Amino acid sequence: MRINLPVTGRVVELQSDAVLSSTTDLKGRILAVNDDFVAYSGFSREELIGKAHNIVRHPDMPEPVFADMWMQLKAGRCWRGLVKNRCKNGDTYWVDANVSPTVEGSRVVGFVSVRRSVDPAVDLAEVERQYARVARGELSVHGGHLMSHSARRVAKLWDRAAWRPQLAGKILLAGLPVFLMLVLTIAWVVAAQWRVNHSAALAIDSLESWIEVLPLLGAIQRERGRTVAFVEARDPGSMDELVDARRQTDRLCAGIDCREMSSLRAARVAADDKSADVQVVVDGYTEIVEQMIAGMAGGLPRFEALEDHANAIEVLELIRIAESLGVERAAV
Repeated sequence: MRINLPVTGRVVELQSDAVLSSTTDLKGRILAVNDDFVAYSGFSREELIGKAHNIVRHPDMPEPVFADMWMQLKAGRCWRGLVKNRCKNGDTYWVDANVSPTVEGSRVVGFVSVRRSVDPAVDLAEVERQYARVARGELSVHGGHLMSHSARRVAKLWDRAAWRPQLAGKILLAGLPVFLMLVLTIAWVVAAQWRVNHSAALAIDSLESWIEVLPLLGAIQRERGRTVAFVEARDPGSMDELVDARRQTDRLCAGIDCREMSSLRAARVAADDKSADVQVVVDGYTEIVEQMIAGMAGGLPRFEALEDHANAIEVLELIRIAESLGVERAAV
């Protein structure tokens, strides 16, 4: 982890209308920055271009926060969180950071970061205390959210439970129907055991409700990334990718009770406006994603309280191992 010193302890307040944006390559090397980024960081544009983005990292920021960010980005998801940065002279400035993959065709070629001032209602002193707990290993980070270690394990299982169609295709092409039947049989047997008592049945209900909404959540996150790329470029290529992303979201919405559709329509109208502000568009989609995650997290305390939820985690771990074996077999 890069440690930038010295630090002065002075805090620079961002103006409410300040927008600090930057683009990087896949390794986090800065390709472009805007004037606000230059002004608040204290570095010249020449000092920033080509350097690793952690040139502005503050030593108080715990490494797990950035590890979580990279894990989300490499999975093709967006990331949002509060970040404490360091100016060139050692001063501090806090930002509300939104980071998204930059896509060309079907390939991720880099990342774009848009940062605004932190909401005045946020208690930054409390945020620092929570980040200190992360640094001590007392809290975990997942998707930019601070949570207990057990909650993070369940959150990671939500990600793993979103079955990938391309993986299923590889397994079928590799000729593993018997292997799949074995995995399904194991899952069915364990599920039958869960249903022996009421608490186990509640665990299954929680998992099924989460898994049902996960594909839609992923589609909206992908649409958010395509929308940002379109608003910035306004070219036919980004328009085609955005249309495809919206169609995929609409197909998934049609299959379930999609309560987010009205908010989604409003976000799309804002994005289609030629004078649309990138941050406003990002905030619109981010609010939808956070509402969905909050709805899913509402069942988390009940799930964690169940004595049998450890069995649920073990089964999903078996499925994850089966996925890995299927990928290796397909490669051979």
